[in-house]
Amino acid sequence: MAVVAEHLVEERVVLLVAAVDAAADLALVVRRVLGLRHRLDLGEHLGSRAATRGKAAGDGESVGVGVQAHDGSLSFRWRPSGGPHTARRGEQTHLGTLDRATPFRMTRVDIHALVRRVPGWEQQHIDLAPLHGGITNTNFVATVDGQRAVVRVPGERTELLGIDRANEAEAAIRAAQLGIGPAVLGKLPDIGTLITALVPGRHLEPTPFTGRLPEVVELLRTFHDSGPLQGGFPIHRVVEWHARDASSYGVVPPTSYGRLHQQSRRIEAAFAAAPLPTVPCHNDLLPGNLLFEHDGDRVWLLDFEYAGMNDRFFDLGNLSVNCGLDTAGDQQLLRLYFGEVTPSRWARLQLMKMMSEFREGMWAVVQQAISTLDTDFVSYADERLGNCERLAARPQFEQWLVDAAAPAL
Repeated sequence: MAVVAEHLVEERVVLLVAAVDAAADLALVVRRVLGLRHRLDLGEHLGSRAATRGKAAGDGESVGVGVQAHDGSLSFRWRPSGGPHTARRGEQTHLGTLDRATPFRMTRVDIHALVRRVPGWEQQHIDLAPLHGGITNTNFVATVDGQRAVVRVPGERTELLGIDRANEAEAAIRAAQLGIGPAVLGKLPDIGTLITALVPGRHLEPTPFTGRLPEVVELLRTFHDSGPLQGGFPIHRVVEWHARDASSYGVVPPTSYGRLHQQSRRIEAAFAAAPLPTVPCHNDLLPGNLLFEHDGDRVWLLDFEYAGMNDRFFDLGNLSVNCGLDTAGDQQLLRLYFGEVTPSRWARLQLMKMMSEFREGMWAVVQQAISTLDTDFVSYADERLGNCERLAARPQFEQWLVDAAAPAL
């Protein structure tokens, strides 16, 4: 999508937009151009066309869209890109008015000012460089008096993804104290910024990763055994919250959600038959969140945005599915963590691999509603939810539910 013209007419912003597939996409463009952080309330009229997505305007037809923001009415003209529109699942043009708009773009000058608020850095010379790879945040490397630190500026509405910045800070400080996470050098809780030491290391592909599995498991056990955290990440509620929040922002969950939610309830009931205490979990064990020293055995655990009290088997399943462990890898994982593989442990691991994919898919559904990134979260959600359904359709699933109801420790 591209904005081809922008001008002010009688104190009303008018945008001419090309290559926009639907009105909800238009709202995304408007927010990007105007720097709005809140959702826009699209009026329920699109010229002569219906207001729901999936009914595209005719070739070359211009469509008017009324948008109500907190500070007045904005009017737009939407011109379809030509050709039929392929609707994304469940998206609607009427999104609901929310908070007051605030700018979400930050310049380098803004970041400098932000970093200078860290105690002890007020008068220091600060060099900033972008650190690429973030999805929900904008990251920078700050060099201050020879020390290199990672400065993360939160993205917009990340709380809807299950992120609580206070919980994140507590978990990051805990990991640093345990020697498994980078040192926390500063935090600005009013805006959710966390500043941590930049630690050296590299990420591993799945094959060499399995060779370092003993160190990874030891790291997880250390975190799991470290005592309660204030925040929680109850996985069966998290997927429900994602469905609720996506719906409130105009994206109806895919039809697979209902089927998978029923399976989630069955998994929850099976685990409840022989409950385990919740433990501090990372809850986002992607390969990119594990950093391995170049010359040494040390492994760093990074990015505690989703950390909170949860079932330890979710971390294990999350690690397995995200890092591509096969059957032998799963067996090795359980032996390293527990000492031996039992039917209950095996079943719980497999069922939590399913819950990991369910949660990841629903996370992407929420991203469809709130993200300003040029990322195909629809395809990503379809992929992860599809994998979840394949796991649930395996012939062993029913036996896993039976086995999971037995004690695992």
